[in-house]
Amino acid sequence: TDLRFIEFKKYFQMLCKETDCKYKNWINKINKNPNKKNNLFIFGHSLTVSDKDIIKELILNEHIHTIIFYHSPTSKKMMIKNLVEIIGQDLLIYKMNCTHDIEFKLQQNMLSIR
Repeated sequence: TDLRFIEFKKYFQMLCKETDCKYKNWINKINKNPNKKNNLFIFGHSLTVSDKDIIKELILNEHIHTIIFYHSPTSKKMMIKNLVEIIGQDLLIYKMNCTHDIEFKLQQNMLSIR
């Protein structure tokens, strides 16, 4: 119950920004329509364990197909390592190679508009 560093805790930040339950509403809506497949696009996120609660619940939902964009082979490796920490190697292998519910896509460079 040491509160000196509470402002650095994810749950505290979520409560202050009032975002703690919005993703739960999405999940409830998704689960009410089990015949509909939903896509989760993850773009520009490192998938660190600090967001484990939210990421895990979304990625492990059987009605969600997750597409994770990465910008380099090194960033892809980092994200895979982070996902192993969040959901474990067995689930990650299963969802990437068996059900194909998690896929990685190389982020394309944006073209400059003149």
